[in-house]
Amino acid sequence: MVFWMARAPGGSQNKQDSLALQVLMEIMSGNATTRLYKSLVVEQKLATSASMGYSEQSRDLRTISASLVPASGVAPEKLEAAFYAELERVGRDGVSDSELSEAKTRMKDSAAYARDSLSGPARIVGQALATGLTLDDVEYWPYDIDAVTAAQVKDVALRHLVQN
Repeated sequence: MVFWMARAPGGSQNKQDSLALQVLMEIMSGNATTRLYKSLVVEQKLATSASMGYSEQSRDLRTISASLVPASGVAPEKLEAAFYAELERVGRDGVSDSELSEAKTRMKDSAAYARDSLSGPARIVGQALATGLTLDDVEYWPYDIDAVTAAQVKDVALRHLVQN
């Protein structure tokens, strides 16, 4: 298994970077059709699993992490090199309009579904308030996500993924 980590600001430290990082993580690792899985598992067949994560809610610096499981017979170093190539590619080329739009839609849909349970809204609000965010941050999150641009996503990729 290959693990990778980088430091990044939380939502209460740098809201714009945090929003762009959330979108970037969805583009890179939101499901089996997103960049990381499609490239490393489906196309190159170097991994059996590939995922990235970032949680914006923190009063302190956050961690962006990646977990990669090499396919049988694949050296971890080869998988790690392919992973870094994907990070370089997103930093160099940015993301497409369709990737951006699809990621935002998935994220907003997920947020809407989270409000369908009894505990979902309470957990979301409680976690936000405990980490320095406001009720407005929670309420307007879908609109804030919608405002994230491809240029912002490329910028945070360069600053928080590629240079680490």
